[in-house]
Amino acid sequence: MIKNQTKWFFVAALIACSIISTNSFSQTWTPKHYWTFNASNSLADSTGVAPLNPTYFQSTYSIGSAQSNTGVGKYLKLNSTSKAITSNVAFSPDSGFTLELLFRPGANINEVVQIMTRRDGAISIRYCFPFFRFTTKSIPTGTSTAVTDNWDLSLNGIGRGTYGYYVDGNWHHLVFKYNAKSGTKEIWVDGQLPIGFSKSITAGSIPSNAGSTNSNIVDLNTNTAYYQYVGDMDEIALYTNALPGQMIYKHYQEFTQNQSYSFGNSTTNPPTPSPVTAGLTHKNMLQAIPIQQLMHWFNSKLFPLQKQTGLNFCFLIFQFLIQLM
Repeated sequence: MIKNQTKWFFVAALIACSIISTNSFSQTWTPKHYWTFNASNSLADSTGVAPLNPTYFQSTYSIGSAQSNTGVGKYLKLNSTSKAITSNVAFSPDSGFTLELLFRPGANINEVVQIMTRRDGAISIRYCFPFFRFTTKSIPTGTSTAVTDNWDLSLNGIGRGTYGYYVDGNWHHLVFKYNAKSGTKEIWVDGQLPIGFSKSITAGSIPSNAGSTNSNIVDLNTNTAYYQYVGDMDEIALYTNALPGQMIYKHYQEFTQNQSYSFGNSTTNPPTPSPVTAGLTHKNMLQAIPIQQLMHWFNSKLFPLQKQTGLNFCFLIFQFLIQLM
């Protein structure tokens, strides 16, 4: 009798292990929205939920085609006259969300640009000089009042930690991920989570604005002139959960093979991240900043003083910086 019980125990254990293993490999991570710009209707949502709508704010845009061995098929091009392009559908995650996209900003990018926002400000992602600003609102566990967290991730390091890394004219795979239950925010760059590219805040949930679903709509770009994004975007996927690192790395690999994302589970861990900090000399720091951005900064800061004195401060300081380099 005992032998039979032992035998059936092991049989049950094997079946349970088999079920767990099968579920692990068969799990999928389907996004809420996925805009690839490759369909005959270039702004269609691959999930069939929410095609992008440029006419709501009368935004200009165009669709480009990737050159051989770069990017993934067709992509969205925004210029200086482009405005917000809306999804027209409420995006109401509770426990977390993930935004991933291919990102190629224009050479003359402004100091601060809006990549994506939810209209109530609960989700806002900006690319700035020199940092990423990842803003979230959450209701801490046990409370009823939403709290805003503005995370500015400095880009004054090296490699993925520099501003210049993103304005080199190449596509980059970016992922902005927030797990509200654990209070963890992460920014992944080209398949890696560099040291310092994560932040812990109080655990909670994302507000839903049940009484005003219009506030939950997500827009790409913005109507505010000095925040408008000039450049290219592609393969924009939006999830109502925190995407695992293995899936982020898988999607980066697919991008490097010029393929759209697939959503079957992956168990391949991402590599050890490259360093983003080091002892920098003044030359390292200056060389990490594009010349156009230096000129833009000096013009904006010194032009009023230049008008008052008649001295060309921008030219003099620029010549000094050239000597340093």
